[in-house]
Amino acid sequence: MNLENIKKEALALLKNGKPEDVIKYLRQSGCSKALSVGMLSSILACDSNEAKRMVHFSETWADVRQPDEQFHAEVERIIKKQD
Repeated sequence: MNLENIKKEALALLKNGKPEDVIKYLRQSGCSKALSVGMLSSILACDSNEAKRMVHFSETWADVRQPDEQFHAEVERIIKKQD
């Protein structure tokens, strides 16, 4: 996986498309969800929280949204229990 080439292609795609198209391209190119957040943040020049929200709620990553939300809820529950 050549991240520079993926980023160039994603930037070109964004000129004619929308962020969802870029997110889909990143996933199809083998980028993980976390890497997609980082790449999208860089490509759109937005903060990581906004990129995370866009990726998490995208159609492209909808298939893992529920397990990811369960994971984060479990982490929060464990942290609160330790306090």
